[in-house]
Amino acid sequence: MPPPLKRQKLSSVKNPSKTSQPSEILFNPTARQDYLTGFHKRKVARADRARELAQKKDKEEKVLARKQLREQRKEDLSQHVAEFQRELQRMNDDVEAPGKLAEDEGTENGEAEVEVEDVTAQESEYVDEDKYTTVTVQAMDDTPTDDELDAAAARKAADAKLKAETDAKELEERRKKRPWLKEKPDDGKPKAKKKKFRYESKHERRETRNKQKAKNSKQAAARKAEKGEKGDRK
Repeated sequence: MPPPLKRQKLSSVKNPSKTSQPSEILFNPTARQDYLTGFHKRKVARADRARELAQKKDKEEKVLARKQLREQRKEDLSQHVAEFQRELQRMNDDVEAPGKLAEDEGTENGEAEVEVEDVTAQESEYVDEDKYTTVTVQAMDDTPTDDELDAAAARKAADAKLKAETDAKELEERRKKRPWLKEKPDDGKPKAKKKKFRYESKHERRETRNKQKAKNSKQAAARKAEKGEKGDRK
């Protein structure tokens, strides 16, 4: 077993704190009192510091979000301007020959005017060997005639009358039904009197038990006698 290691003293150059020993230790009661009574104060200070850090972080995140939003808006604006320039160039290319377009439009309008004719209120005559016929073409009118209005009103009145008669019949049938009564109707039969319940007294209960015992004893004696007779017969 090797010999125990000895502690080696370090020089003052390597560890100067070992050489400078305090000459006096003083007790500070004020610092001790502040430490013992300052738990809540230190807790509140830690909470305030954490709240300040959270607010600072939130503010930095908002600044970063606004910066990204500005960059996105700039990019969208540049794309919109480029699209507008392309659309403007396309419109300029389309409006190169305005005279030709106006002439074409005038020709198309003239043809349309020629094609449109009024076909209402026309009369045509057809002549055959022995017959002469005149055909008049008029615009159709969807307005109902007086006869149609009268027929519709008559049908409506008949339907209303039929419905009123049906409702009256249903109401009469409901009235004829037997109404519900809270009490049972009297059918004329005499009602049976309800027996009145009464507790037995102590003496009455004793007599009832004695009668039951006597009855049981009598029945037991009869059974024994019956068994004895059967044994004698055998």
